[in-house]
Order: sequence, then C-alpha cells, then structure tokens
Amino acid sequence: MNDRLKILHLEDLPSDVELVSRELKKGGIEYDALVVDNKADYVQALKSFAPDIVLSDHSLPMFDSREALFLLKETGLKIPFVLVTATISEEYAVEIMKDGAYDYVLKDRLQRLPQAVLNAMEKWQMENEKQKYLQEIISNEALLKEAEHLAHFGSWQTDFEKGFSKWSDESYRILGYKPGEIQPSLENFLSTVHPEDFAYVKDTLESSIQTHNSHKLNFRIIDKDGAIKYIRSELVIERNREKQTIRITGFNQDVTEMKLSEDARSRAEKELKTTHERLLFHIENTPLGFIEWDSKMKIRSLSARAEQIFGWSMKEFLEAGMTGEDMVYEEDLFWVTSVFEELVNGNLDRNKVLNRNVKRDGTIIWCEWFNSVMKDPDGKVNTIMSLVQDVTDRKEAEKEILKMNAQLRELTSHLQNIREEERKRIAREIHDELGQQLTGIKMDLAMIRQNTVKPHAISEESISEVMNMVDDAIKTVRKISSELRPSVIDDLGLIAAMNWQCHEFEKRYNIPCSFTSTMNEFPFEKDLVTGIFRIYQESLTNIARHSKASEISATLTVEEKSIMLSIRDNGVGFNPNNMEKKTLGIIGMKERAIMLGGALNIDSEVGKGTKIIVRIPMKN
Repeated sequence: MNDRLKILHLEDLPSDVELVSRELKKGGIEYDALVVDNKADYVQALKSFAPDIVLSDHSLPMFDSREALFLLKETGLKIPFVLVTATISEEYAVEIMKDGAYDYVLKDRLQRLPQAVLNAMEKWQMENEKQKYLQEIISNEALLKEAEHLAHFGSWQTDFEKGFSKWSDESYRILGYKPGEIQPSLENFLSTVHPEDFAYVKDTLESSIQTHNSHKLNFRIIDKDGAIKYIRSELVIERNREKQTIRITGFNQDVTEMKLSEDARSRAEKELKTTHERLLFHIENTPLGFIEWDSKMKIRSLSARAEQIFGWSMKEFLEAGMTGEDMVYEEDLFWVTSVFEELVNGNLDRNKVLNRNVKRDGTIIWCEWFNSVMKDPDGKVNTIMSLVQDVTDRKEAEKEILKMNAQLRELTSHLQNIREEERKRIAREIHDELGQQLTGIKMDLAMIRQNTVKPHAISEESISEVMNMVDDAIKTVRKISSELRPSVIDDLGLIAAMNWQCHEFEKRYNIPCSFTSTMNEFPFEKDLVTGIFRIYQESLTNIARHSKASEISATLTVEEKSIMLSIRDNGVGFNPNNMEKKTLGIIGMKERAIMLGGALNIDSEVGKGTKIIVRIPMKN
C-alpha cells in the first residue's frame, strides 16, 4: 500500500462529499479520491481507479450500499468497504457487517471517520498478509496435508449450489477411514456423531445455515473402529447477495489426547483439592499444630491449633516480625538454633526435637517438634514444615513418676538395709547363741562319756548318735548363718567374700567357678559392698538354675572411677529381648545396681552363653 490512499467515494450529495473530505484532512490522512454517484460509474471506477478503500453512502438513486458491497466482491477486489450514511437501523448495520463491510460511520459522527479508515486499512493489511501466508501454505499441498496430520486438523466443505461435498485426507483419518473409502457428505459426517451429541451438532448446523452465522462447537464422534474421539469444530457460512447460504465449510480438530489429558488433569486437580482439604481438616483438628518456616526461621503460616498452643495469631506473628527464636526458652535457644541450622544446611531431612518454648503470656511449656524440609530444584532448602505438640502435662507426669521412682528406690534401699541388718543380727545370734549352746551340749556329752565307769554298750551308742546329731546341727547353724550374712564380708571385705562365694558355689553345684580381681581390698561403703555381693550371689544362683553351664568366670575391676563386675558362663544362653517375663532375680539385681547409681546389662545369645556386666560409680 502506498502512503497516499486511493479512496473511491460513492456519494450523491456534494455537501456530504465536502464534509467527508474535511474530516479526512483533519485526521491527517493523505489520499486521492474519486467520487461517483451511480452504479455504472461505480463499476467502472472499481476497474480503472483500482481503489484502496471504498466509502459508500447507503441510499443512492436506483442503488444502495448492500448492492455496492456485492459488486465489489464480484470484481474480486479484496479491499475495505466502509459504510458512511445518515442513519441506518442497528439490524441493518449488523447484517452488512456480516456480509463483509469493515465498519460503518454515521454522518452526524464524522469525527470518527479518519480512525475508522485507518482501522479498516490496518485490518485489511493484516488479513491480506494472512491470506498470502495461507496461500503459500495451500500452494504446497503436501505441506498442508502433513500439517493437518500433525495437528490432527481436517477440513470439509459442502457446496449447496454445485451439490457436492469434499473432505481433506485428515478428515477421513479422523473418522477412521482411508481417503476415498467413504463418500464425503454432510449425512455421512453426521452419522459418525456420538448419539448423545447428535441433536446438539445437528441443531447447531441447521442454525448456522438458517442464520448465516459461523459457530464453534465441541462434540464427540465414534470412528470406524468404534473408538470415541473428541472433536473441536468451527463452521464458516458463505452466502450470496440474496442472503442464501451457498457454501458451508467445517474445520475439525481431533483433540482427544488433549481432552483426555485435560480430564486427567481435572481429576488430578480435584483429587489434589480433596486431599488438600482433608489435610487441612486433619491439621486443624489434630492436637498437633502446624507451622511453616522459611530458611531464616521466619513464620510463613501456622494452623489454628498452633495459635492455641502459643497464644499468638498469624496476624500478630507477622505484624510483630517474630521468628522462631522468639518462641524458644532462653536456656534452650543455643542448641535449638543449632538443630535448625542442621536442617537449613541440608545435613538433615527431618528430625524430632523436645525443648521448652515461651507462650505469649510468658508461660514456659514443653513442646515436641517433628520437622521436615522442602528443597528447590537446585537442592537448596527453602521451607521447613513443623508439627508441634504441647507435651507439658506429659513432662510434668514424667517428672512426677521419676520423683516417685526415686522415692520408691530410697524406700527399697532403706528396707534392704534394714533387711541386711536384720539378717546380720539373726546370723550372729544363730551363730553365737545357738552355736554356743550346741557346742556346750557337745562338751557335756563328752564329759559324761569320760566320767562314766564301764559304760553300757547301749548308752555309749546313744551318746555317739546324739553327738553326731549335735555336730550336724552345728554345721547347719553355720550354713544358715553364712547364707543370711556371710561373716567374711564384715571380717575380711568384699573381695574375700566374693572369692569365698565362688568356692562355696563350686562345692555345692560341682560347676567350676573362677574369680579374679585386679583391685585390692578397700574400705568401700557398706551399701556398695552389700549390693555388689548380693548381685554376684544372685547371678550365680540364676546360672545354677537355668544356664546348664559347665564353666563360670567372674572378674572385679576398676575402670574410669567405677567398679565393674563381669560374670560370664558358657551355658545355653537366651534372647534378652524375647523374655516373656523378667524374673524377680534379674529385676532385683538391676534395681540394686540403679540404687547404687550404676547399671546392670545382660549380653546373651542362644547357644553362646551369657555375660552380665555391672558398673557402679565409686563415691570416694
């Protein structure tokens, strides 16, 4: 297009010609104009003047704008046609725009004419370039077919004047046929439409033909093989000057994959939404609070439960510019910050933390945190999500239980001390009093035997039997006394007592037993001596009852300011984790170790014997 427009102006009133010329010049449009006022001159001007645009009045002698538009179309010139008229109905304006007019301008609003002309020329230029582009594509039929195939895009056309239909190759393929396998017709196309969509497609098609309006529609077809496909279609209607539909063109695109993908995405989004709503419901209705942090420990969001736990609302958190550090009790802040940095640095993906926090009113509470991280595509941590639970009541209960356990251990220790003292007293009385009495009886019997002149055989035999019984009674008294409280403990010390116990065990059960000590006798605390000895004694008793061992070894050493007792056997062994119930003996040994501030561990495996290790810290 040249810089100067060539305007063909169809107008029979010179005054209106002048008004139009004035407005165009005011609008800065440079042009050459040819004015005609009848049909013959108009037709001749279209051929000889070769205009860039037509400006047409509506009412002319024996002539009107609609006919002028159709005459322009018949020449084959594809240039803008703008109606410039005094007055027309809105219905007429819509009709002539449908017929191909670019715009219309009322003569009492000529000030918009320059812009209407510029818009029409810009639109024409764009359509002209588009048409050239399409013509280039269409000129290469092979490229067009390939493009249609790649885009699953087919076209069809029914010409009512010539009475025939044609389909593109891709239209056949969309319907499941080979090109030419089925007669192209509107009826055959409609026969492939899904029964549930048939009425909709048929009514839309008939409406387009009757109203001459183009339509876009979406529907389903059933192809030759019975597969359901989704089609996106556009109908374009062409009509003659008598407003009769002469041709209908359809453009069909197979969007089945797109539709199924959209449906799948829609279902996924729905499921995701449902899952999100459920998650939010559980988050808001669980005793656990939810908090989302950024990598600087600033809060992004928190649940209603978290607001209840700490007494701060989300709005208050944000307005105060608070961070997680503001919620941590001062004494726990250092190590809590260290743990948070481990998460931010990516050293941990998740962790569990128990620490003290401070509520809005200053109350100190115990909270259990379950933290996990989210990372960006580069692997950098950008979000930390936390579930938090107020466990203050639980901690207080645990504290109370620990306090009660400590009191029970103190009571048990006191009772054991009382029992040991009582056993010691009873053992001493049995040994001293009863032993002395039995010894006195034996001595009296011996004197009777010596002082009797010519003792009778029966009397001698009776005296011997009584003396043997007295000897047995003395041995029993000594045995009971040593079992209640071996005097060697108090007389010679812990190491000697344990060595004596080892020999006594070997004599009683005929199981080889060895005891060694790397430490010398030392005036240990009475409670420690009694506790270690009783644990050792009970261990040997359990071995004799259950282990079926053929050899036992025990050692007493000092390691890192602690006394360590190790007792090993080569018996049948057992799995400590699968014990149906712990024996009172084992429970008693462990409690004795705990009361002494130490611990007792059992290492055993089926078929590989058992090892008991007791570690007691020394006070001095």
